[in-house]
This record gives sequence, structure tokens and C-alpha cells, in this order.
Amino acid sequence: MFKKFISKILNRRVNKLSSINSLPNKPNVFINATFQIGDYLAISPIIEAVKSKWPESNVIVLCTKKNEDVVKYDKRVNYICLPKDREWYKYPSVLRDKIDFNADLLIEVSSIEKPHRSIIGFTLNPDLTIGHDYEKHKCIQNPLVQLDNDNISKPEYWSRLMGAYGFEQPSEKFKVFSKENNKMERLINRENLQDYLVFNPFASRNSRSLSINKSIDILKKLKTDGFNCVFYFTFLYKK
Repeated sequence: MFKKFISKILNRRVNKLSSINSLPNKPNVFINATFQIGDYLAISPIIEAVKSKWPESNVIVLCTKKNEDVVKYDKRVNYICLPKDREWYKYPSVLRDKIDFNADLLIEVSSIEKPHRSIIGFTLNPDLTIGHDYEKHKCIQNPLVQLDNDNISKPEYWSRLMGAYGFEQPSEKFKVFSKENNKMERLINRENLQDYLVFNPFASRNSRSLSINKSIDILKKLKTDGFNCVFYFTFLYKK
């Protein structure tokens, strides 16, 4: 309750603009991506939509150590790594130290009912905020079209939502960037794989990860159904 109370106070701000078309041709666009690695992959359509409309836009992703290793190799964006979410009170000083220009557009991609996310909008005070949970928060501009996000993937949801805000609707596929000479990339090119599945049963939390038995069942089904699979495993262990 305390966190929601704080967030409600921080979210009491008003958009200066009412449409993405009111923004400059080279806007400073911030994406509040203070979440997990998998979630970052899902917002790829957002970045594609922004770059398609404003090729020379400055896109700044606000992340944490949880997903920095993915964000830092994304050639489409700049980024700022913020402290851990429980140290959200440090966010304003970090942002003010690293940003010396106006925030034209803020894209909220997760619920802002938590202080570590709501403090970002309060600090940046953008001209326009769009994104997730627009029905709950007045500081997030409503899209031109209301969406039903049942039974669709996150990349598909973001593709549709960006279209609903007036962007040219981007591809529903996500892009992954990594170091040069990446082993997986070399494997895909060597085997000339055109259609493949990335299967990662391990989430950031144990409670959200698949069990070993469940993972085996899924892999067996893929093999039985004739899916052309190449399995690449990485194991982490402590001595």
C-alpha cells in the first residue's frame, strides 16, 4: 500500500502535448525498461516504430543491471544504467547527472505503480508519455484505438499499441544484438537456419522457471512433432 501511495503522488503530472505528431523531428525518446532481460526483447517493436518515424531520434533506454548486458549491445539505442530498484530514491540524482536535455517522449512499458518506475516520469517530466496501463494513469496518454491484449504475445501487443498511437505499425518480431563472433550467431549461419526456436526455461526467479521435467516434456514434443531443432545449452554451476 505504501509503494502504491508513493507512486500515485509521483504520477500526478500532466502531458504538455497530446499527440506524437506534435513532437520535434529529432525527439529525445526515453524508454523505461527497468525490468528483466526477456521483457527487453519483447519491446523491440517499440524501438523499431520510433526509429521508423524519426530516424534521427535520440533513443535512451533506462535499465538496471538485470538487463544491461542485453541493452548495451543494442545498436539502435543509447542507455543509462540505474541503481537497483530498491534504491529508487537515487534515480533522480543519476538522471540529472547524465541528462542535460529535454525529455520529449517517455514510453512506459511496465506498470508504474512501483516507486522505481514512477520516479522516472516524475524526474524527467516529459512533454508526452505513452505506453502501458494508460487506463489506470492519467499521466499516460490514451492511444487513438483501444486494444484487447488477450492471447497475444508481448511483441505483438507492443506492435499493435505503437500502431494505435499513430506510428507505422512495426514488425511483431524482436531483434537481439550481441557481441561480434557470438557462438549462437555463428551456429545459425553455419547451419543456415531460417526458422528456429529459442528455448530458455530459466527465468530471473526460480518461481518463474520451468522445472527440468517440464522442459524435457517440451523438448520431447518438439522432437516428436518433427521440428528441425538444434539445441544449444549453457550450464552455470558453483564449485
